[in-house]
Amino acid sequence: IGLSELAYRDYGALEGRSYIAEIKKAGSNLLGLINDILDFSKIESGKFTIVVAPYQINSLLADILAMASIRLQEKPLLFLTDFDDNLPRALLGDEKSIRQVLLNLLSNAIKYTKNGYIKLSVKSRPLDDKHVILKFIVQDTGIGIKKEDLPNLFGDFVRLQDRRENRYVEGTGLGLSIAKSLSNMMGGDIAVESRLGVGSVFTATFLQGIEDLRPLDAVSQVAAESQSSRSGAAFQAPGFPILIVDDVNTNLVVASGLMAPYKFSVTTCLSGTEAINLAKTNDFKLLLIDQMMPGLDGFETLKAIRSISEAYSKVPIIAFTANAVAGAREMLLSKGFNDFLSKPIDSRQMSTVLDKWVPMECRLTAEPPKPNIAEKPAENFSSNDLFLSLKGVPDLDFDKIIKTWGDIEDKYENILYSFVKDADNFLSAVKTPAEFAGKSDISDFTIRIHAMKSVTANIGATALSEKAALLEKASTNHDVGFIKNKNLEEFLVRFARLVDNIKIILEQLRDKQDISLKVPIDSQQIAKLRNALQIMDIREADNVLEEIMAQSDNVTKQQLGEISDLLLFSDFEAALALVDNLETSKTDERQIH
Repeated sequence: IGLSELAYRDYGALEGRSYIAEIKKAGSNLLGLINDILDFSKIESGKFTIVVAPYQINSLLADILAMASIRLQEKPLLFLTDFDDNLPRALLGDEKSIRQVLLNLLSNAIKYTKNGYIKLSVKSRPLDDKHVILKFIVQDTGIGIKKEDLPNLFGDFVRLQDRRENRYVEGTGLGLSIAKSLSNMMGGDIAVESRLGVGSVFTATFLQGIEDLRPLDAVSQVAAESQSSRSGAAFQAPGFPILIVDDVNTNLVVASGLMAPYKFSVTTCLSGTEAINLAKTNDFKLLLIDQMMPGLDGFETLKAIRSISEAYSKVPIIAFTANAVAGAREMLLSKGFNDFLSKPIDSRQMSTVLDKWVPMECRLTAEPPKPNIAEKPAENFSSNDLFLSLKGVPDLDFDKIIKTWGDIEDKYENILYSFVKDADNFLSAVKTPAEFAGKSDISDFTIRIHAMKSVTANIGATALSEKAALLEKASTNHDVGFIKNKNLEEFLVRFARLVDNIKIILEQLRDKQDISLKVPIDSQQIAKLRNALQIMDIREADNVLEEIMAQSDNVTKQQLGEISDLLLFSDFEAALALVDNLETSKTDERQIH
């Protein structure tokens, strides 16, 4: 899962990124199945314990919104929220278990809802000065549940409705059973109301302690927290020395890769013995050590490093472990670790751990000064290829785009990719006024045009957003006349034209990036490879291929991989033919065009 996230970040081609996203999704689904079965087993055996600790309600909700938004990208659904402004700022409870219950309810709502919306409401009711009832309501417009099936809903391995209809839905059927058990263990419960073909409402309640009763401005706090959770590293500490120890190289690649945005100086090693030797000759300020390794395990390595010097007796050492069961944290802390990071690595947990243990004085004191885009006239803005290509595109407010996104072009580019996907879904699903058969069609149109109102505003298509707002108002009032009076037709024509223009720009940009990354191979390397193939020297050919591979672009690497495959079957003639197709440079000097 971690490797797929790293590959997704670095992979250039949009089609390839979609394949990697599917790999990550499949891995996450498998992890979810395993976790469900393990949790079910622990609950059934009485070994699942609720861990009570202080937590921030805005942090919990931000995580929920971020994770739900990822799932919602796959469907044309609205995601609505309604949070009480008087939610207590900090509570005492098992944040992880509450998150698990809510994600299960939201995941089910998304699975079984094809059109309409998902709504998450959060309310609280104080019982006394020390306790509060926290209530989460998840409402959907999905397929609903038959009345006779409701009593069996929270059973083990249960999936309702027609088996043929749900055979492609992932999951074990344990989710609701686990969620109800966890809610009961936290002094609450889960209730459900549902109508077949209309939708469902799940209400989960939890009895929580109060850590800080001051009210949370839910909307602004959660929005800010949610935004920060999607923006990569929360800070940077260039050169901050970290040592990561694990006997599995893949874990080292994933951990160091996920830490790359923080600009740390990361050293990795594969054993406790090597870690001790590195610690003796380096001044590491933070260490992550795998708990379970052959030879010296994490505890023995920790003890040895602590004894090296006075500084190492106090340096933060984090347990890097897959043992995240109940009681593991307490055991690790009692053995001398300062904290723990579970595997597979969750980027949010990693961010929390790093934020806790990287000293403030080692971080950048301030963000690098940003250009004052708001005061810079758009006509004088000479930036990158994306923005230059967008200038003059009909229905795009170029001034607004520059003022909003001028200093973070990469994020705006990602928004455009998401926009064309959402737009294609909208254009394929929306009905023309002539096709409106009744109120249900109008209601569906209201939901879809509402979504496009915000989407077009996000990309700077101000006029189209205003037009969508008028259509939404008309559909809400069932004013089909306004919609039919060429207003929808005009919107769809302009909208489709905008989508086509953006697709062309993104495609041209991708092609240009692909060309700019091509690195020619020098002629001497090609000659060495050709000679090795002609004399059928497989070892020499492999060595040369590795040398060329290390400095090649993605396209060339794919060609070299094909040559390597042919060597496995000793097909030297075919391999020579592919070598002739490799692009060579005119000189030995590497150039990037």
